Amino acid sequence: MHPVYGALLGCVTGALAWLTARAFIAHHRDETVDLAWLRRQLGAARDARGAVTPLGATFVAALAILGAYLGWRATGAAQVVAALIASGLYAAITVIDFRVRRIPNPLVVALLVWGGVQMLWLGRPTLPAAGLGLLVGGGIFLLLALLRRGAMGAGDVKLAAAIGWLVGYPLVLTALFWGIVAGGVAAVVLLVTRRAGRKDTMAYGPYLAMGGWVLQLAMLGLLPWGT
Repeated sequence: MHPVYGALLGCVTGALAWLTARAFIAHHRDETVDLAWLRRQLGAARDARGAVTPLGATFVAALAILGAYLGWRATGAAQVVAALIASGLYAAITVIDFRVRRIPNPLVVALLVWGGVQMLWLGRPTLPAAGLGLLVGGGIFLLLALLRRGAMGAGDVKLAAAIGWLVGYPLVLTALFWGIVAGGVAAVVLLVTRRAGRKDTMAYGPYLAMGGWVLQLAMLGLLPWGT
């Protein structure tokens, strides 16, 4: 696929991801405290003068740049589509979990459905690898949630299982490892800067999504330093 077509597809994916995130956050707006921030960043797609909101523009621009890279790197359109759809879902989950501390079930189901489509379309991962990845990913985080109540939510467990289904075993182990490392670094930064205390909870979904996203690109042979 030509990079220009990849960028155009990325724009569409970014816009859909942005609208999805905005809709879920707006649905839970009564549960947020900072409604002024919500109105500024995740309110209407355009303000009264028609200017695109910063976060919406970031979604579209980031996915467009990614799409252009994928169009240049990939050997076929299927790889580009697979990577962009997963990227859009992970981006929406990241923003939603950061803002309202929820990982919507419909987006987890969308990851699972897309994993099935990916298997049929690209043959990656294989069904046994995907099934084992789902069990291992979900099982690890279910165990963590049981051992440390309140440390992990049900959404984190379901997202870990979905990541396992999408990238398969053993890649799920690497995805979760880097997600846990990124989450740990973020927790240390929050403690050092006193933006959170030791007993405070944090959104873990964005870091799991990051790990899943990187390993999704690795599985499809789209990372710049590997095949």
